[in-house]
Amino acid sequence: MHFSEDEKSKIKKAVQQVEQQTAGEVVPYFVKQSDSYHEASWLLALLFGLFPSLMLLAVSVLEFPVDPVILLAVGSVFTVIGWFSPRFIPIVLRLAINPDTFSYRVSQRAQQAFLAEEVFNTSDRIGVLIFISELERKVIVLADKGINAKVTPDAWKTLVDHIVKGIKEGQKGDGIVAAIKECETILLANGFTNRIKEANELSDELREG
Repeated sequence: MHFSEDEKSKIKKAVQQVEQQTAGEVVPYFVKQSDSYHEASWLLALLFGLFPSLMLLAVSVLEFPVDPVILLAVGSVFTVIGWFSPRFIPIVLRLAINPDTFSYRVSQRAQQAFLAEEVFNTSDRIGVLIFISELERKVIVLADKGINAKVTPDAWKTLVDHIVKGIKEGQKGDGIVAAIKECETILLANGFTNRIKEANELSDELREG
């Protein structure tokens, strides 16, 4: 999934609009997936490689002799298929990984992005990271302590829903823009009204990791 220049421009304009109307600094951050999930490849390589070999072995036991070379060849081919399938077929990876593992890895990656982008580095600690992980279809909103003092985590749910809906419908750009506009609504509702800023403290561009 890639963003067109038009989508990036719309997202940037949405961020600028929020920062003109509120005291907040918004950082949209998109990754295709939050982790490599190598354990899925190992698991499926084992299962794919073991199953055909057991089937052929059973046939051999039932007095239908099978050449050991064939057993090895078939097992090797299926092992390779098992290893690469979660890397190229997202639904296979989703089935192989526990949802709790997805949640944990996305949370970790979001925290890394928060630090790497220095979302904490604003004069009034009013930065907001909107972290989107496509593969896991998860969105995490991390706000700095200046905002967390007034806004509860539950307040961001509608914002998250906009993005998830956009990704599922193939309208990721529009989903992110809608979420950023929702961020403006939330900030204004909690008293983070516009003020004169000395400078744009964080870039308005969409980050892609």
